[in-house]
Amino acid sequence: MFSPSEWVIPSAGFFSKTSECDALVQNGAFFMELDAAAIMESIGKKGGVNPDIIGSISSNRKFALVYKGEIVAQGSRYDKAYQKTLMILKQASYDVKKVKGILEIKLLLKDKKSLNLFHGTSPNAALSIKKNGVLLSENIIELNFNTKGKGAFYTSSSHKETVGYNKYKFGSRGLPSDVVQFDIPDKDLLNLNIKVFDAPTKDWADFVTKARTGRIVHDYDIVIGPKLKNPWDVKEGIALPKAHKEFQIAITSEKGAKTLTKYLHK
Repeated sequence: MFSPSEWVIPSAGFFSKTSECDALVQNGAFFMELDAAAIMESIGKKGGVNPDIIGSISSNRKFALVYKGEIVAQGSRYDKAYQKTLMILKQASYDVKKVKGILEIKLLLKDKKSLNLFHGTSPNAALSIKKNGVLLSENIIELNFNTKGKGAFYTSSSHKETVGYNKYKFGSRGLPSDVVQFDIPDKDLLNLNIKVFDAPTKDWADFVTKARTGRIVHDYDIVIGPKLKNPWDVKEGIALPKAHKEFQIAITSEKGAKTLTKYLHK
């Protein structure tokens, strides 16, 4: 785990200590020199790199982008993958919430090059998805993260949780089930408009309440957040939203659905 006390903002082709960094800082993200990070992790050194001492950046010096105490991106000035991440963040730097979505995706990905998503369903529905792709029009409206009047396709990043969902929904009634898998490369994910609720906050409660009652319109391609524990009570207006520990990843736009279909395991 790393903390902002160890941060350093690299220059010479990276972010500067100006407006481009504001959205990162507001989301609690920061840069640090990777060699310094490795040393501090191994020996527990306090203090770290002085943020006021910013030297020129040579091609062999590597840096890490840290979010929620974890390294979510790393590389040098000439590392194409790292520079691509920085470019995407720069392009979104005008929008603090959009930057948060990108950081959450990078955190979800960790060191992986793609995000594995799983959808639990019946065998017939699985065959239909594999044949026709993800069709939002065939999914139920007014669920946790849907935009008004539109269907959404719900997934999980956990295969174990998806199997558990199938056992609950189908196995408890003696019915067969199946799991459909998607592997979305990070380059495609980072080009989507993603909304992330990292906890059951007031904003999450307001969002799911409006979604369940058909009163929210949004333009997100993907919405990520805790599952709603008491959907019917919320829909009827007799209780405040309660959250499961499990998270769900909802594909809520045609752009998101096309991306998911492109990377479907058949």
